[in-house]
Amino acid sequence: MENLLPLKFVVVGGSVAGLSAAYTLAVAGHQVVVLEAATEAQLGIPHEGGLRVPPNMARLLRMFPGTASILEEKGTKLTALEFQTAETCKIEGAMSFDPQIMSDLGSEFYLVPYYDYIVHTRRHCEMQPNISFRFGFKVRHVQTSEEGLAVVISSDGQREEGDIIVGADGRNSVVREYIMSQTREDENSDDSCSNSTAGVLALVRNIPGATVSIKISDMMEHEDLKPLTTSSTFTVWMGNGDSITGGKHGDMYVLGLTKSKSLDAVDSDLDWHQGTPSSNFLRGTCTDYNPLVRKLISLADRAHPTMQVMYHLDGYVDINECAVLVGDAAHCSPIHATYNTALAIEDAYSLGALFGHLVSRSQIPSLLKGYNELRLPRSKACATSEISAMLNNHLPPGDHRALRNQGLNHTLAIANAPDEHAEDLAAIWQGWITLTNYDAKDAVDEWWLNWGRHIKALGEDE
Repeated sequence: MENLLPLKFVVVGGSVAGLSAAYTLAVAGHQVVVLEAATEAQLGIPHEGGLRVPPNMARLLRMFPGTASILEEKGTKLTALEFQTAETCKIEGAMSFDPQIMSDLGSEFYLVPYYDYIVHTRRHCEMQPNISFRFGFKVRHVQTSEEGLAVVISSDGQREEGDIIVGADGRNSVVREYIMSQTREDENSDDSCSNSTAGVLALVRNIPGATVSIKISDMMEHEDLKPLTTSSTFTVWMGNGDSITGGKHGDMYVLGLTKSKSLDAVDSDLDWHQGTPSSNFLRGTCTDYNPLVRKLISLADRAHPTMQVMYHLDGYVDINECAVLVGDAAHCSPIHATYNTALAIEDAYSLGALFGHLVSRSQIPSLLKGYNELRLPRSKACATSEISAMLNNHLPPGDHRALRNQGLNHTLAIANAPDEHAEDLAAIWQGWITLTNYDAKDAVDEWWLNWGRHIKALGEDE
């Protein structure tokens, strides 16, 4: 924008949310400093894990230079979603990604190796002249003021000042803790859920989980696992109080575990540079899973346990309007499910697009308010869908599980005779289409169409 007022954004966290926000803000014309806790040497070590890229995320990623090639060359293009009972590996239901529906959505659904994506994105950020990095910067505290000064302080006393702090520091966010402390009523209040939390979101306060990555080359040595090495299906193994999802991400087969009950084996919360041997992990979890699934897990070198506390926030901006949250720091969508990374990309795009209109400091509150208005309902919709699905996948043996499986079995009949079950097929697809058809670009454009002239007037009056 020709008359843009450039700000200095301090992005805390250099993973998917942080790098994406840094890039969109830099392209909008702002100065950006990315603070990353890991050292450059640590970032050079290939990370395990993968990213689930539904159509709404894939469409946005294609706006980032070179990302389309990552999706096509490194990713797995999914053709189906399959539900199996964890104890038996019996297929209970399936959902094929109909080519016409995917075409209407504007993209396929991909599984992408985390490391390939993050290296590519970091490289493009480093090429931007208005983005700089500080590695090994472990954030201890952040502070904002009514005068508009935002300060980030590291554990060893280093400082970074800017106009706005972007909290992209994940599920254990320091920036989120600071924002929550500004509105906390008393020291003993329970901040994990806001007063507005209701329905299914109020049922889950934390989610133990884990990521496990297995080399495709190791799986190829086992005849019973070979079919998974070439599969374009994303599988959900539904257990008793837990579930595992799995799919091929490049040269790794990545499993994501979620639990709705706490077990010692996954009560720890480790970062990507740590882990627990898969043999230890198997002693305390998935004990009733089919031997094939347990064998698959045993081929991994290690598991990465996580503990996600569910913070249902009423807003993503601090009271001084100098800090804003993106990605897992903001949302309570389960980190081992489908939409958490997509939400981070949508956040990044929305923030960059909104602040691409900035011509005056007097507009900052309105633009941050717009960010809240756009992202809060979207986040709640995704989290509600994800947690509902998670609880449904975790049903214990009994009548409720039998009814669930009966419904899933119907999808197999539909798949065998789609023309005879057109209305049923549409009903099954409807919820998924609603979430994946969301377009962050259209949402920002519509918000600006409604409010832009008022915000422009603020800049003209200054």
